[in-house]
Amino acid sequence: MRFFKRSDIQIPFSFLTISLLWIILSDKFFLYFNKNLTSFQITDIQTAKGCAFIAIVSFYIHISIKSANQKLLQSQQEYKDLFYNTPNPMMLFDSKTKKFINVNKAALATYGYSQQEFLQMSVDDLRHETDKQHDDSNTIYKHQKKNKEIIICQETTRKIEFKSVSACLLSAHDITELENAKAELIQRENELKLILNSITDGFFILGPDSQIEKANEVFKQMTEVPAEKVEGVNFFHLFPSIQQKNLFRQCSRELQQKKSLHFENFYDRTNTWYRISAYPYEGGRFSVFFRNITKEKEDELQIHYNEQNLLALINNTEDLIWSIDRSFKLFTFNEPFKKWYNRYCNEDIWNGKVIFNQNNESLRKSDWKDLYVKALAGKKFAVDMNYEIDNKNYFATVRFNPIYNENKEIFGVGCFLQNTTESKQHQKKIEQQNLQLKEIAFITSHQVRVPLANILGLTEILDNDNPMCSSNQKIIEYIKTSAKELDITIRNMVQQTAQAHLD
Repeated sequence: MRFFKRSDIQIPFSFLTISLLWIILSDKFFLYFNKNLTSFQITDIQTAKGCAFIAIVSFYIHISIKSANQKLLQSQQEYKDLFYNTPNPMMLFDSKTKKFINVNKAALATYGYSQQEFLQMSVDDLRHETDKQHDDSNTIYKHQKKNKEIIICQETTRKIEFKSVSACLLSAHDITELENAKAELIQRENELKLILNSITDGFFILGPDSQIEKANEVFKQMTEVPAEKVEGVNFFHLFPSIQQKNLFRQCSRELQQKKSLHFENFYDRTNTWYRISAYPYEGGRFSVFFRNITKEKEDELQIHYNEQNLLALINNTEDLIWSIDRSFKLFTFNEPFKKWYNRYCNEDIWNGKVIFNQNNESLRKSDWKDLYVKALAGKKFAVDMNYEIDNKNYFATVRFNPIYNENKEIFGVGCFLQNTTESKQHQKKIEQQNLQLKEIAFITSHQVRVPLANILGLTEILDNDNPMCSSNQKIIEYIKTSAKELDITIRNMVQQTAQAHLD
């Protein structure tokens, strides 16, 4: 039906229809009223009928053309109004010269040029840069306003015929804010990538379907596929050799309950330990951070070995060994010290216990705190002391040594207590023996010498010529008496010597 509404079809079709009806029906109409017409009459009727037909048809054609013209003018006015009043800038320019032929009100308001200024410009004068992003029908250009302001426009062009001139209708849509927002989004995206790739920890976002939505370079480098194929790929496709899928599924279930997870896991493919933290957020996604802690694990193992070796070393002696920090808290001690402290203070000990207890009578009397403070001040010294346990007296030498960290700062004191009771007792025995030996020497030099000197003196006055004289008999009696005294002194000396040896 639209076909017959066109004026170029409607007018000829109407003329054809009226002509056929007139030719067919007009003769029958006249013959019906008068059948005895002469040839002259018929000729006159035909002439009158032809003139009437031409007049009627001419009037109809005039009315039809006038109506068509009115519709055309109305349509042109509507399109003109549509062109001028559309909210987007629209410009008509010559396809060959690119000179503007006409512009609408929005173009005048947007760019600030007048109608005359526009008609003296070409479309290239409006475009700020020739560098463009485009396809066949849509292009993005930077346009420069009259006030030198630059805006980004998306151009839509269409070729039309205007007053027998090949022209282009250009519609410009200002997308400056959109492009700026897009550029800012791209910049933030790049900044986010730089931040994620600058951290030493691995990071990735896991979607609800176990696909990697975003990942940094650390994570990409540890996968078993090329780095450029990581995002958008299923997690298990990145790690086909992973053996802990049950652990992964268990973690997924816990994360779906809106719980954050922190755990350590060993990746046997690279013999690497990782500390993993996973946090749920909207849409069933998880953000996952992980860090290589292999070195920490090795250090922990080495520290454990060192601690075991230290414990084996300090427990392989009967001497007491312990260490305290600046808060007087124990952080190392051996078994002999534990037993001694329990007997000495009637208390149990553990790592972190404050070794100095002002409420403990034994510790308060011994001034241990002053000794610790002196060592914490940087003094290295030894102290001899005695103490009593179970009504027995003991002697000991305690050495205090400051402990320094890697910054040469004192953070504690190492103490070493050596029981010197046996050596003190041995020394006391030696001193007692020395006193006894001195006494023996005194006896030798005094008590033995007197009777011996008497005997020697008496033998000098014996009368050798008259042995039987009475004076010799008295001298011999004196000699016997001195000999007896000498025998008693020697016996006493032998007894004291034996006693000193036994002691």
